[in-house]
Amino acid sequence: MSSFNTSNQAAVFDVVLPNGIRVDVRTRAGTAAFLKYSNVNYLSSKVREMRKIQKKKKLNADDEAMLGELNYFISIIAENADPCRDLFRERVAESEVQCWLEYNIEEVKRLTTSETWIKTGDIFQGLGEMIRGWIFMFSHAVPVAFAFDSDFFSALADMIKARKGEGRALPSEKICFCIAHCLVPNAVYVATSQFDNTWSTEKAFKKLEASGLLEQFLRCATAPAPQGAPVSYFGELLQSLLDFPVFLSRKFKRGDPCGDAVTAIVDGKDGSRRIRPEIMKTFQNIDGLRNAADPSGLSPMRSACAFCKERVLRSKMMTCSGCHWNQYCCSECQKGDWENHKQDCKDFSKSFSTSKARKEYWKPQDIAFTATEKFVQQNFGAFTSMMAKECMKTGLGIHDLIVELNFMRDKDGNIPAIQHPPIFKIAPRQKYVEALPLGVPCDVKDEKGRDITVDALKRIHSKITPGKVGFVVHIAGEFFFATMSL
Repeated sequence: MSSFNTSNQAAVFDVVLPNGIRVDVRTRAGTAAFLKYSNVNYLSSKVREMRKIQKKKKLNADDEAMLGELNYFISIIAENADPCRDLFRERVAESEVQCWLEYNIEEVKRLTTSETWIKTGDIFQGLGEMIRGWIFMFSHAVPVAFAFDSDFFSALADMIKARKGEGRALPSEKICFCIAHCLVPNAVYVATSQFDNTWSTEKAFKKLEASGLLEQFLRCATAPAPQGAPVSYFGELLQSLLDFPVFLSRKFKRGDPCGDAVTAIVDGKDGSRRIRPEIMKTFQNIDGLRNAADPSGLSPMRSACAFCKERVLRSKMMTCSGCHWNQYCCSECQKGDWENHKQDCKDFSKSFSTSKARKEYWKPQDIAFTATEKFVQQNFGAFTSMMAKECMKTGLGIHDLIVELNFMRDKDGNIPAIQHPPIFKIAPRQKYVEALPLGVPCDVKDEKGRDITVDALKRIHSKITPGKVGFVVHIAGEFFFATMSL
């Protein structure tokens, strides 16, 4: 933000303490002395001065400059107090912070209807310094806590949405930078590190989404940072959305505000046209990950009928009594598929003397697939987050990856509970398969339990479609290959 060159600037920042010592609050030492020795009601006194100016029907240049100085005074105290947060929290009463925040909410709501803001997405100097005040006040716990508890963030979201005009109607790049690179990251960082009962990052995202500001954060995040701007927590914060796939799947669906914002940004219909490639890549990864199903409806809990292909809860499926493999959603489908399935069923049945032997043959495969389903179901967040990060690192899609799981049986031959945290490997599927020697058995079984060669494995690999993930499941010396829809 710009600095000031007014004649009375020194008078505003030179403060005489009760002990007669004069300090310049623009220095850290001066701020520390001011907080320690003054009757710290400076926020309410500055707010009274600003309200007095705002009552005028029309502001002149001196009025705007004075508003800027008053806001700058507030921001410089907050900025210089950053190394001594405990002193700030101890000496600045909560009622003072509440007074300041209420004034800012009033100003945001007033600005939302300002013709200048609606047309240009920019603001005059005094309000620019007000935003600077938000940024540095939100490096302290009490202002952030009050902001989350009030309607400040929802008012700010409404202000950004009120911006209209030609093109994509974003605020100016300077304002976008302040919101996306400074204000929101500061608030999240403080909530997750300085609150008495610290929040998780996911909780902070949920609060921002409920206020509507997360959607506007995403839009503002597409604007490039001004030249020479300091590196911020912004990029890490944006990427951390990938750590919460369940949150994305529930709140970033098409038709939801955040979901529609991501869709429009990825399609090039919203956001800055000067979005940096690495930021666009993050949005593309968010777009891909949010389409993963909510774990409560994961497709592994359903199986496809061998005849009509409808996916039905496994507990309701019927299994062929001959081969004990093909599954059907109803007796009509089983009858309808008999002509196609009959020969395979009879050929397979001849290999076993009893029905019990056929069931025993499928038991390891059933254990493998049940274990895989359980793994994905119980560790959905960690699993999909790791896959998303692998996609970011390699530039591949989820269906281009393969997951290797290792499970050990307990003393009774059963698969024990999935370890926590989960242990698994993810690799590019093509490299994984091509690393195996050609034309030899590879101790891998397909979904029907048959041994397959690397050649066959490669053919299966080539048929995996988007939306599916390949698994190689290792259980007590045996390998099984499977695909699973996400």
